[in-house]
Amino acid sequence: MNLQKDTPPDVERLQADIYRKMPFGAKAGLVRNAWTRARDLHAAGVRLRRADAGAAEIHADWLKVLFGPAAPSPRGAPVEENADLWTLVFDLVHILERFDIRVALGGSMASSIFGKPRFTEDADLTVEPFPGKEEAFGAALDAAYYVSLDTVKRANRESGSFNIIHTTSGFKIDVFVKKNAPFEESAFGRRRRVLLANDTIQVFSPEDIILFKLAWFRLGGQVSDRQWGDILGVLQVQRDQLDYAYLEQWAAQLGLAELLREARKTAS
Repeated sequence: MNLQKDTPPDVERLQADIYRKMPFGAKAGLVRNAWTRARDLHAAGVRLRRADAGAAEIHADWLKVLFGPAAPSPRGAPVEENADLWTLVFDLVHILERFDIRVALGGSMASSIFGKPRFTEDADLTVEPFPGKEEAFGAALDAAYYVSLDTVKRANRESGSFNIIHTTSGFKIDVFVKKNAPFEESAFGRRRRVLLANDTIQVFSPEDIILFKLAWFRLGGQVSDRQWGDILGVLQVQRDQLDYAYLEQWAAQLGLAELLREARKTAS
């Protein structure tokens, strides 16, 4: 499960030290730049295949790359080749907060803040259940966003998830409705408000990000290089700042103790 085999340990340690000293906002910028670079490289590839391809054609191809043949069509505003992904995240967070819905940023964006930044094609938000507010929430979204209201209602009933797609950029936000479970309650209570891109957002703590990602890694058959790399990145960058007693307590309760030991050994 050791990743980054092309990177010597001394270089990994140097990287971790650089990211440890880097402000959160600077790391958020690296994530944004990775998204922009991916879009630029995709557009260059399309133009190599079809020299006369226009912005609309390139964008349609981008959506197919992200979502396959069933990709949604762009709505509302014109195609935005380099929409600011953090602006999209904050727009949604502000809508949720307007309805007094507590929210936390998780997933690879959160691990990029506390660990090693990397490209991600989506954002993960966890929200408290908001039954009865689904219609108002859907109506508050800009026309450029695609969301299934039925899926939102089902996610609230079943503590599931739903997707929101910004169709003029292709950026996807996965929204998970918090389960009524001890660990998720604990994680929500330990959120940190972080300043990113001139705005603030509640983010899961580094320890809880590690635990969530260990759970997802196990659920995926322990084969995801990305999940494992994110876990190692947070362990390497946060290092002595982590609450290892908390990590070990919840890893034991969640059946993740052996995976946590392996991750700590690999990250050291």
